[in-house]
Amino acid sequence: NQTFTEQSKINLEEFKDGNIVEKLINCPQNNSISLNCIEANKIALVIINLMESKNMYEILSDAKEKNKQILNMVPKIDDEEIKKNIKEISDSITKIINTIEKKPEKYDKMNNFFNYYLPITLNILKKYDEIENQSLNSTDSSKFMKQTKDMLIKINLAFKGQLANLYQADIVDTDAEMKVFESMLKADGYDTNSDFNMRKEKNNEE
Repeated sequence: NQTFTEQSKINLEEFKDGNIVEKLINCPQNNSISLNCIEANKIALVIINLMESKNMYEILSDAKEKNKQILNMVPKIDDEEIKKNIKEISDSITKIINTIEKKPEKYDKMNNFFNYYLPITLNILKKYDEIENQSLNSTDSSKFMKQTKDMLIKINLAFKGQLANLYQADIVDTDAEMKVFESMLKADGYDTNSDFNMRKEKNNEE
């Protein structure tokens, strides 16, 4: 028999980015699969799950820290409209993080949000704060301030859209369930378009 190390050849870095199924140990395709091979696969799956959980924890922790920094920009900014947008952006981020914590399977839809949108938003706000504090009167600085203000409005709307997209599948699924449920109620003699119990009571009397 091969040793566990020879048989499994687990490469943690490969597991991080690779397809789980493809990275599992190749057991013999016959009726005499060795116990070592089965156990190796079990251990590999445990390692994968632990790594994914840790990675998710780190991603969400980093997102929370960035969101904290974004919200902390509010008292540093003079423009009231920008303050309002920052608060709403932060609120959307909080709701997105909370959703992913409860339903981590939705994370795949949010890769760009966590890895790009969030850090870029924070960088934009930091740069805006830096320029604003310099009290520059140049044409370029004024143009930059206006562009940033417009961009934050777009970011605000985009983040609200990201949050809505997380629940789109749930909305569609629940809508389908309600339609099926309504059909079942009608089939059981309930008239959902009028008095709910009218037809059922009539059938019971008969």
